[in-house]
Amino acid sequence: MANYELQRISDVPQCLHMPYIQSGYRPTPCSVKYCIRSMFLWTNETLNFWTHFVPFLLMARKTWIVLDNNQWEPINYPLFIYLFGACFVLLLSSMAHLFNACSTWCYHCWFSSDFGAVLMYGVTFQSAIEHYVCPVRCFGIVQDQTREVYLQMSMYYCTVQIISACLGYLPNFSKLFRCFMYFFGMVIICTPCFVRYYLYGTQNETSQCWKIGQELANMFYLHCVLICVGLIFYASKFPERVFQGTFDIVGSSHQFFHIFVAFAMFVDAAIFETALQQTKNLIEDGVISEDYFEISWKTTFGHTITSVCITYFIVAVFNFVINYDKKYKLE
Repeated sequence: MANYELQRISDVPQCLHMPYIQSGYRPTPCSVKYCIRSMFLWTNETLNFWTHFVPFLLMARKTWIVLDNNQWEPINYPLFIYLFGACFVLLLSSMAHLFNACSTWCYHCWFSSDFGAVLMYGVTFQSAIEHYVCPVRCFGIVQDQTREVYLQMSMYYCTVQIISACLGYLPNFSKLFRCFMYFFGMVIICTPCFVRYYLYGTQNETSQCWKIGQELANMFYLHCVLICVGLIFYASKFPERVFQGTFDIVGSSHQFFHIFVAFAMFVDAAIFETALQQTKNLIEDGVISEDYFEISWKTTFGHTITSVCITYFIVAVFNFVINYDKKYKLE
């Protein structure tokens, strides 16, 4: 009979070590059945799992309601894409924290796939921002830039991000590098909104842009605050860095990171629902036509599916390579 008692950091493979978390580790390798049981045990991954699995259930319910209340027509595509992306990253993150102890290879597979899901969430967030809130054509030197070119550039950056993220899971690379890549990616995605809100204001209207309400701007600021606070917890490893051994099971920085990011996702969903309703009101009032928003299958589902294929091809190659590298295999 396998011994499934919780272990200390010195008893588990190095790749499973969490900075400053001394105890509460599940034995590695372990069975899938044990991993499922561990949802209800007090391990150092239990709340990491639940702080994204519960938001997944709530986001899935919201997605069901939105799909039930809206038709499958182009104007709704960016909101649908965003909700699918949010559900995907929340589910994959929770599964990664649940099953990563099966083996060291499973750890690499799950968490490289998890970061791939984070990137996909960024792609779906960008799609909704670009179509509903802050299109790049609204302002400045990029106002002649076509949406297709802008989205293609984001795909190239996404490719660089996932390669960097996969390398970041190897022992010789700092985990802070992953944090930086995520933060930098969100800065790039949010830059059009920063430019629009700070330089042009919420009520500015041009031939290339439409007015947006202060409510959307306030929710966007809240999104930025929640993401930044979450990343501060992720990068600082507070409070376990200061009080080592005290917050191994409950109250670790990663749990706070999950909570703030989950709240940010629901704020984002509210932003895009509000923006979609404003968009529909403009169309119904005859202010602008639906064609003006240039929402198509290609720039929503097509762009997202292409990004998914590129990202997970790279993830598959990464995991195939490390599976044949002896230093990542269990003795």
